[in-house]
Amino acid sequence: MNRENLILKHNISDNPFDFLISNTLFHITNCQENILNILQNNFHPHYCEEDLSSLLGEVDDEEEARDIIYVPMVSFCDLSLSKIKKHLYSYGFYGIGLEKSWGLKNGITPVLYMHERSISHDTFIKIFGDLVRNSTNDTIDENLKNYFYIKNLIKPYQGFLKRKQKNVRFYDEREWRYIPPLKYIEDLTESEYKKRRKKNKDKLNLRVTNAKLTFSPSDVKYIIVEKEEERLHMMNKIEQIKGSLYDYNTLKILSSKIISSQYIIEDN
Repeated sequence: MNRENLILKHNISDNPFDFLISNTLFHITNCQENILNILQNNFHPHYCEEDLSSLLGEVDDEEEARDIIYVPMVSFCDLSLSKIKKHLYSYGFYGIGLEKSWGLKNGITPVLYMHERSISHDTFIKIFGDLVRNSTNDTIDENLKNYFYIKNLIKPYQGFLKRKQKNVRFYDEREWRYIPPLKYIEDLTESEYKKRRKKNKDKLNLRVTNAKLTFSPSDVKYIIVEKEEERLHMMNKIEQIKGSLYDYNTLKILSSKIISSQYIIEDN
């Protein structure tokens, strides 16, 4: 075995996971303003509609409505830069990629993918029934809150993606979520959610304002814009936003992490 192969074998042995998973968590969005807002104000969870009805099989309308839930979250995907193209087409051409170690430190976790024939799905439904039957008046509220907190982390293996109006395999997204602690979460009904969304199209009324998810420049690996010609504009915006907070070298390093979806799609 030549020297190059020995070095490669040594590196794989030392880092057995590096070739299987990404070390970056990407948050992808559809406009530059969202990225600028994150750079200026950090992440704030927003309530997002999630349809879990496909996990129940055939149910009546009343039961199905109870499985349209509103999850307070910041969503990320655990995909390498070379495998993120499909995600960009589905969710937008702007994003920010952060160190996975930052995500682990802040309690961000993979979602629990389930399908309707899985034992985990049947067990989860059984747990809910047991909670209702066996909890006392003193404990049922707390137990149900914990149950619904975990429910915020469930995702169907596959299903209908409303924004693209097509069936997709959600499992391919390798989604991770930040769900704020229970004390910050408000239980929204469908009518309350729709009323808030209609009232304020920029989703400010759907924001969990007190549950900020912060990061530092050293946590950032990539800042993604749509086109190559947008990179300079983003550099200037970073200097305006962060100029009073960080020194010149830190700003330059942060600006050097800007890449474009155009580059990712064409060269990876």
